[in-house]
Amino acid sequence: MKKALMLSLAALFLVSGSFVCAADLFKVGQTTITTEDYTLVVDNNVKFVKYVPGEVLSVTLAYSYVSANTITVDALSQRAPQPFTPKGTKGTFAVTGETADSVTFDIAFTTLKSMGKKKAGVAHLDWVFDLGVDSDLDGNNDTLKVGVQVSVSTAARP
Repeated sequence: MKKALMLSLAALFLVSGSFVCAADLFKVGQTTITTEDYTLVVDNNVKFVKYVPGEVLSVTLAYSYVSANTITVDALSQRAPQPFTPKGTKGTFAVTGETADSVTFDIAFTTLKSMGKKKAGVAHLDWVFDLGVDSDLDGNNDTLKVGVQVSVSTAARP
């Protein structure tokens, strides 16, 4: 009886998520875009390992710049038409916050692609920056789009 009760409690904890391990951040990559008017450094490649499908990851991407103009985030959105790859990978995405030098979002992969002994998936995002200048004088500031990838793997290494 005690054994059955303990097994039932363990199953309840597992179902409720109390024992589910959080994914580990494996790597954050950056890109640098340089022109005669600015240098922009952007986090653009984030990798997680030990991911459990459905787990919500809160991700913060940072950026910095050197420019005579103020560069700000215009938008962070899912790439169209296929925000998740490979085929069959699905998930959810929502921006949750923004500061003067970063943007935070929640992302969850609800379905991953089987790849041998592991499952994996990639989310593709478009991070658009307002460059603070209207070079063609059309009334709209120039923008720059930077591709961002968030990769997850159920394995201990990608």
